[in-house]
Amino acid sequence: MSQAALKYLRYLNPGNFTGPIFAKELRVASRRRRNYALRFAYLLILTVIVALIWMEEVGSIGSYDGSAYTASRMSDAGQTITAVIVWFQFAACQLVTIILMSTAISDEIYHRTLGGLMSTPITSLQIVMGKLLSRCLGVLILLGVSIPLMMLVRVFGGVPWEFILASTCITLTAVLFAAAVSLWFSIHTRHAYAVIVKTILVGGIIWALAPFLIIHSMVKILNWGIPIMEIFGFLANLNPFVAMSIIITELFSPSFAGQVPLFSWQRSCLYLTAMSAGVLTLCGLRVRKAALLQATGQEVFKASRKKKTAAKLAGGTHASTAITGKIRGIKGSPVIWRELRKAGRAFGIKTAIKTAVVVGALVVTYAALASVENLEDYETQVAYVAILFGLGFLNTVVTAATGITSEKESRSWLILLATPLSEWQIVWGKAVGVFHRCLPLWALLFGHTLLFVLAGFLHPIILPFLAALVIGVTFFLTGTGLWCSWRFKRTTTAVVMNVVLALGVWALVPGMLALVGEAIQYPDRHTVDDALEAVGDVNPGVQVVVIAHGSARCRYYGEVIDRPFRADAFSWDWPTGCMNTAETARHIIFTAMVYVGIAFLFFWLTANRLRQRIE
Repeated sequence: MSQAALKYLRYLNPGNFTGPIFAKELRVASRRRRNYALRFAYLLILTVIVALIWMEEVGSIGSYDGSAYTASRMSDAGQTITAVIVWFQFAACQLVTIILMSTAISDEIYHRTLGGLMSTPITSLQIVMGKLLSRCLGVLILLGVSIPLMMLVRVFGGVPWEFILASTCITLTAVLFAAAVSLWFSIHTRHAYAVIVKTILVGGIIWALAPFLIIHSMVKILNWGIPIMEIFGFLANLNPFVAMSIIITELFSPSFAGQVPLFSWQRSCLYLTAMSAGVLTLCGLRVRKAALLQATGQEVFKASRKKKTAAKLAGGTHASTAITGKIRGIKGSPVIWRELRKAGRAFGIKTAIKTAVVVGALVVTYAALASVENLEDYETQVAYVAILFGLGFLNTVVTAATGITSEKESRSWLILLATPLSEWQIVWGKAVGVFHRCLPLWALLFGHTLLFVLAGFLHPIILPFLAALVIGVTFFLTGTGLWCSWRFKRTTTAVVMNVVLALGVWALVPGMLALVGEAIQYPDRHTVDDALEAVGDVNPGVQVVVIAHGSARCRYYGEVIDRPFRADAFSWDWPTGCMNTAETARHIIFTAMVYVGIAFLFFWLTANRLRQRIE
């Protein structure tokens, strides 16, 4: 072979795109125990879900006699199990990818090693691709765990090879795009939890809000002559969630194939790959700029610029304080004073811009729904209240887990423990700081609710019910968050564990009970169903839907029925049965008090062992 051919073949070497970063990241990942724990937990949860669904399907098939019927239903069982596996790996792999990529570049910037890489032959493309591929390799291992299960289920029939190929490709491209977006935010954001939240919010805007506004504006407002199914099919090529829904619908209903024009899973994967390539190109340019800034001794993260501004103000505006030697006194707890002052500094011009964008997006959705007279429907109001409650919930569960770890990472935790402050003063001061930082998003929920109460779409009784629910949830998440923040050293680990704890209590346990209830036979199923209904009554997600649904105006044959403000005029549909207003009020208040009591238990656990774990 000629030297020219060897030269061109050398450019095709995959090592040219990853460099030594890929090998270094793999060695580091192989020494982290949490990666092995993640794989074990993923496989355990997947196995339990598949086993419960298998028990349900086999139980329903076994209740009928006849081998012919049993053979015909085995393909249905295979389709159901495959669909569950596909949805589980589609959602779980994206979430794991976002978490793994949240510290890809920020750790290099924080430890000041990114600037040193500029003195080596390593390019910015190799840094980006090395970080991306090394951390996505762990996700590929998780995908590889579930593929043998789907291949095994194919023995029952009803699952074509093309479906397994299509679902795997859509999952891979969705994971690639999520990794690219998380990598982009990792360059600009210091804290991993902020990267995770931003990536999830961007995904919600791109995959949910934007398609809704596009379809609504093109069909309902602009009155374009394009059929809605063609618009839906084109947008499905850009939306992996819709693409996955379409191919799973085609799995259960083959006649549905071809009813969404302009859609093709191959085209969807191609578009997502192109979008990911564009984001990764921007990441390469930004990484080079950040590395040059750090190599020349400049700061990269925007937080450092805020500190410089604060230092200038301290030297200019308050120069008289330094000259005269006067020290401004602090009233009350110094921890509360510092937390409130730190939260107050966060409300700047950028926060005002973000608030204006969020409020503007809400107004746009109001106008879009009002144009088709859907704004006053109770389904719409329930959706609004549930989504805004979810945003406040996410903000609280993340913010609460940063109270103590932020002190540890800034190396001020030992100084705080050396002060004469008691353990309860520190813990309660951190809790007050969490309450204050969570106020804006909760205020958005109550602002929306109050607006539609004044408009007459919601009954005023929703306000005290929502207040009790929000207080209980905020206290509970703050208690668990501060305990996780004390228990773990890194902010990312504390945030992830607090999220896992909340999802385990309010999502995983009810889901497992539902699967167990479907898997076992009568009469034992009644006991599990009763337990599931009791768990649903105290679930915040169920409570917010019941509150919003019960207080919204109802439509009967196009007529809006307004209910008077009386206890006997309402019927609140809880999982355990209908309740009147007095019973619902007692239930919500009692549940909130239980959550507050559990929160103070976690406060006590944290304060009791606060000085026993100081690393």
